[in-house]
Amino acid sequence: MPKGCYISTLAYLAKFHLEFATESGTPLTVLLRRFDGPHTIALVSWQGRWWGRDEFSGVFDLQSAVSNKDDTTRLRALAECILDRLSVRHLKGGYITAPNPTSELSDRERCEAVHAAATLLPCASQLYWVGCNRGVIPLLFFQPSERTIAVYDPASGTATAECVLRSAPTVVTMVASELGYRANAVWPGSRFVIASATR
Repeated sequence: MPKGCYISTLAYLAKFHLEFATESGTPLTVLLRRFDGPHTIALVSWQGRWWGRDEFSGVFDLQSAVSNKDDTTRLRALAECILDRLSVRHLKGGYITAPNPTSELSDRERCEAVHAAATLLPCASQLYWVGCNRGVIPLLFFQPSERTIAVYDPASGTATAECVLRSAPTVVTMVASELGYRANAVWPGSRFVIASATR
């Protein structure tokens, strides 16, 4: 699933919280030299230490004890340093490939990615079609928490904001415009995609 780090992180954290209810976990946005834009990983506690989980590099030790004075800025800097080293190793080993910023997703690839994202999400989501300067594209709207809204675009990733939801179509239209799609129509897909009860 292209640019699906935020969704992959939410899915991982839902399973993590289900299995280890006494541990902590939250999404953490990092900036890496080899990614084109922000990248989301999971920050989790495990037996008194902080760990990171990345969809490409797996779980890695942040070499930091959990304390009441934890500083997200410091943990983010640690994660960025470790992930930069891991990405170099994985690129050299051929385990991951560098992103190609010029490659365009086909209509089919976009639809498959949105479907995959809806399947992975641990919360309800709604497909929206956006009629715009590039034809008709699918975007996925969801709310990871009561005060957080999110829109997934396979070509750009997931846009999130803290706010009280007033109108999902309005949010989708605004996000589409911010992403450079000149939206002239937005309409919901045929059905809600509801998270599985097992997640």
